[in-house]
Amino acid sequence: KRVLLDGEEEVQSVTFDSTDWSNELKIFRDFELNKANYVRAYQVTEEESFTRYDLKDGEKSPVEYLKLELKEGVLAGIEGLFLEDRAIYQHQRKIKLYLKNEKISHYEVTGFQKMISKDTIKYAITSEVNISD
Repeated sequence: KRVLLDGEEEVQSVTFDSTDWSNELKIFRDFELNKANYVRAYQVTEEESFTRYDLKDGEKSPVEYLKLELKEGVLAGIEGLFLEDRAIYQHQRKIKLYLKNEKISHYEVTGFQKMISKDTIKYAITSEVNISD
């Protein structure tokens, strides 16, 4: 796992149990589109290799888009953009998660957070996943 936070880099090898995985992947839950107020908020584009959900003009949701990549009809990747623009802060997060044989192979999270009267904090997280059975 590689973390870059405002130019400072940290690389570490970690072992996760199910609780650790739940916490590590919590950031991806923000991309949940299964909410009643999002029913008609997204334009859906379906192709053989992907399904993409783009926020329609005038709709409100922090998830700007979510793309599900398919390979031979099986989920192979997820990509999305999350943007909160409030009076006191801005927060943007882009995710990419890749699967191989229906298991996570690696993921990336990049983004920034900007609060009023504070410097912008930029971050990037990349992780290769080795699953031992």
